[in-house]
Amino acid sequence: RFIRNGFSKGKNFVSVSNKTEADLKHFLFKEPEFSSTIYNGLNFPFRPMPSTEAAICLSEAELKIPNSGFLLHVGGNQWYKNRVGVLEIYEAYVGQTENPLPLWMIGAAPTEQMSELKTRIASSGQIYFLSGLSDLQVCAAYSAASLMIFPSLEEGFGWPIAEAMACGCPVLTTGQAPMTEVGGNAAYYIPRRPADDVKTWALDASKKVFSILTLSEEKKQKLKLKGLEQAAKFDAVKTLDEYEHTYQAIIKTGKESQ
Repeated sequence: RFIRNGFSKGKNFVSVSNKTEADLKHFLFKEPEFSSTIYNGLNFPFRPMPSTEAAICLSEAELKIPNSGFLLHVGGNQWYKNRVGVLEIYEAYVGQTENPLPLWMIGAAPTEQMSELKTRIASSGQIYFLSGLSDLQVCAAYSAASLMIFPSLEEGFGWPIAEAMACGCPVLTTGQAPMTEVGGNAAYYIPRRPADDVKTWALDASKKVFSILTLSEEKKQKLKLKGLEQAAKFDAVKTLDEYEHTYQAIIKTGKESQ
């Protein structure tokens, strides 16, 4: 209520995605004088880190990169991050293979529900909840991961998608805006987790995981290059320039109307 009341005081708005701008207009009390979208710029120099450097960086957190690779999720425990959904997909994935890749979940400490799911999956898969990593160590994890799974229900922007792609990591995320805005044609998509028949959703998503993991090296390299190209759109300097131009345009319009 406090935030919505604050909207009524504003005349000019900048949103971090087209989806956020559409949501904003839904809650506004009147049509804004100005509204536009400026995508976030990455606030850390995420980059593809050479394997040796990534291994050294992660060893400082007492983490060893598995030779076979690993699956990755980065996010907090907010409901819309759907971390339970990540575990449901992983459970379906490990049920179809004798040698599943481990799953690293970087972010907040697990909820009770997540811990229970881990216990249920533990006999066939390996799940590691990792908290307190530095941005550099997260960069190393993105660079070393085989796939980043990000089945978010809602986002304002979707930082981990851009971060992963900037590190050359393939991304599997939800096929709805703003995830599709950030991922573009460089990410793979699955439907939003439904309220019912979750097992079918998780099984279908796990098949997508398999298809990405089994891509040829040539296709993986092409996917990596696509990701790097897409991530370049979220350049911090570019974002700041767009904000500056926007502010100047609004100030100029205000002066002309006086």
